[in-house]
Amino acid sequence: MTYHAGGSVQNQQYLRDRDGNIAIDPNTGTARRLDHVVVVGGKVVDVVETTSLTAEKDRQILHEQERRNAGGVYIRDRNTGNLIAVPSISRIERRP
Repeated sequence: MTYHAGGSVQNQQYLRDRDGNIAIDPNTGTARRLDHVVVVGGKVVDVVETTSLTAEKDRQILHEQERRNAGGVYIRDRNTGNLIAVPSISRIERRP
C-alpha cells in the first residue's frame, strides 16, 4: 500500500448510502466492507482490497459495484464522523 502523509488508513469500512445507512443487498441481506480506505484531508484517495496471489475476487468486486449502483458510495470517517464519498471501486493488491 502506498504511504499517504497526513492521512489515515481506515480498515473494514462499510459502504453507506447518502443518509449514512449501511448499504445492504435486499436479496442476500449482506453488505460490503472495504478492506482499506485511505482518507487524506477529508477525501478518500485510495481503496484497496488486499488478498493472496490466488484468491478469486470477482464476486466481491461485483458485490461492491452492485452496492455502489444502489447508492452505497460513502463511508463514515472514523476520525470525524462525516460521510465521505468513495470515488472509485477497490483496487486489488495481491500479496504472498
